[in-house]
Amino acid sequence: MAATAISKARADALLTELSQGFGARSFQRKIQLLAEKSECGKPKELAQVPGMQSLAKRVYCEVFQRYGFSSDDSLVVVLESLLAVHPQLKAQVNQLWQVLGLHRDEDWQPGAEMDISQLTVSMVSEVLAGDVLDIRSSRERQLLRLGNTGTGTPEAHSAAAKSALEAKVLKQMIWWKAAPEDVQRRTQTPDKNMTVADVWTLEGEHIPSHMVRNGHLLHVEEYPAQGDILSVAAAHAKREQLRELQAMLTETEGKPDKPNKPDKAKNAGSAGSGAVALALLAGVFVVLSLGVWKLSQQAKRKAKST
Repeated sequence: MAATAISKARADALLTELSQGFGARSFQRKIQLLAEKSECGKPKELAQVPGMQSLAKRVYCEVFQRYGFSSDDSLVVVLESLLAVHPQLKAQVNQLWQVLGLHRDEDWQPGAEMDISQLTVSMVSEVLAGDVLDIRSSRERQLLRLGNTGTGTPEAHSAAAKSALEAKVLKQMIWWKAAPEDVQRRTQTPDKNMTVADVWTLEGEHIPSHMVRNGHLLHVEEYPAQGDILSVAAAHAKREQLRELQAMLTETEGKPDKPNKPDKAKNAGSAGSGAVALALLAGVFVVLSLGVWKLSQQAKRKAKST
């Protein structure tokens, strides 16, 4: 199937499925193991990391078949052909390379102040509080505190925030970037392994913003704020547009309709049917009355004869 035959919407859906497959926790663990064994510091191609090509193919061959491509097609060939037809998908394609640990386009920046090559991929092993994650890869823990956030005072609120953060990132792979050095110095804690950081899901959702947006944490301006990256920002914008449209529709539906004019034909029909029913009842009453009178007369005649 040629890339020209696939619409932008389907191409976007294909990239989303690939991102979910490559970003799965089990897949990322295998990538890390392969990267640790590899002697290539910054690979640009799957073939440069032994075992990476066959590992990635387990994911993309099934996705390709669902969208009309051959399972034998190369990942590079398919993605580059998609970009040739839909160049606006470059951010999503480069995100895939980053999730795979490849450095194919080191100059790419998905946001005005965001360079994916500066982000670190880790797995969240534990959530300690509504704003603290443990991403340890050994016995010694490594903590991340969500930057530009503050916790509420009530214990119930803190517990709810912790539960919300666990539901979002626990045992999941994340991207993170340490806040500026001066922020680290200003926010020193007794725990030396604590780092103030911006954190994102692999899909690009900014976790501190998510927690503030849903009322679990407070916004505290510590340094220039980051936000969602890649398609997540566009998704939020679409949701806002849908909310506005829904509000307009609700407002329109709430207006009272103009009173309908009475249907004279229906009223006339109703009146006519009512008159017929009354006439039938009257006829039945007359018949019954005659029957009763006749029976009474017969009874009187019998009485006289006896």
